[in-house]
Amino acid sequence: MDSPDKQPHPRARHTSTRVPHAVQREEEQRRAKKRSKEQLRTESLMLRREAFVLRETSYGQIAAASLSWIQSLGRCSVANIFTREFSTALVPRDPSPEISMSSLQRARALPSSEFLQQKDRASNYCVEKPQNAAAILRKKIFCSQQVQQTRLAPAERIKQGFQRFKQETYNQKPELFSQLATGQHPKFMVIACSDSRVCPTTILRFQPGEAFVVRNIANMVPPPEQAGYPGTSAALEYAVTALKVENILVIGHSRCGGIKALMTQKENTNKWSSFIEDWVEIGRPARAVTLAAAAQQQVEHQCTKCEKESVNVSLANLLAFPFIKEAVSSGTLALHGGYYNFVEGSFEYWWYGIDGKSQVSKF
Repeated sequence: MDSPDKQPHPRARHTSTRVPHAVQREEEQRRAKKRSKEQLRTESLMLRREAFVLRETSYGQIAAASLSWIQSLGRCSVANIFTREFSTALVPRDPSPEISMSSLQRARALPSSEFLQQKDRASNYCVEKPQNAAAILRKKIFCSQQVQQTRLAPAERIKQGFQRFKQETYNQKPELFSQLATGQHPKFMVIACSDSRVCPTTILRFQPGEAFVVRNIANMVPPPEQAGYPGTSAALEYAVTALKVENILVIGHSRCGGIKALMTQKENTNKWSSFIEDWVEIGRPARAVTLAAAAQQQVEHQCTKCEKESVNVSLANLLAFPFIKEAVSSGTLALHGGYYNFVEGSFEYWWYGIDGKSQVSKF
């Protein structure tokens, strides 16, 4: 029989007691910290897959600015992770000359000054919420795809745009381009605005060789007596007398800057431009019609109406050219008006003849 004075073994006494709450909390904190590190690591790897591919000095300067911004977040643990990831991204691993569009787009996503201007605010945010640091950095560095594309190096953008055209269009239609090599015989002449949002070959899906296109501010056609603007007039003469186009289409569009300049132009004031004001004066008859019909309306509504009326003014000016009027009268040429609303994604069409225009169709 054991002696009553004998004490239990220390290890046995330890296993029989409960773990203190402090130890449990410490264990939970340790696990939470581990999960946080794993989450940050995952975010970091996602960024690394989309990291900069740098080929030119300008990209290197931007990446260096972004790296200095990230390093400035010294109080945040995530800064060390991103510094390491972006350091390895500074040198391209793939020596191939083929560079993906997305990588080069991201290389110019933001100017370097913006990285540095956001330094303090991002640093404070990382201290308060380090879990969101990856998302904040990613949002600041990688802009939308459209902004990335416009800030791509010009030469590279031109190169890749042509390569895509050649692969998807030129190489796929060898018979068409062989035929075009012998000459052009377009059925349409299109007069459209120079606005980058309203390219007629895009919105109407014209194929190469199908449309002879003239673009200018607010899709204006000056009357023949205004000899100071021979560019559009020369294109009209060539299209009708040499190319023998069968249709001339004038396209207006929503939110036109040229029409807004016309509608907001003040009388008896100093000129603010060298060419624009004189050019949009071609559309003054459309302004007069608009003010007579919608004088009490807001400027935005007036501009919308004037955008459509200016198309009719251009169509009327077309008929003032003798060779166009003769072709329309003989039935070898037809005039058309159109209005593209890129805000709501609609297109209005009408036919225009010597006696006026037809009913408008919207589609």
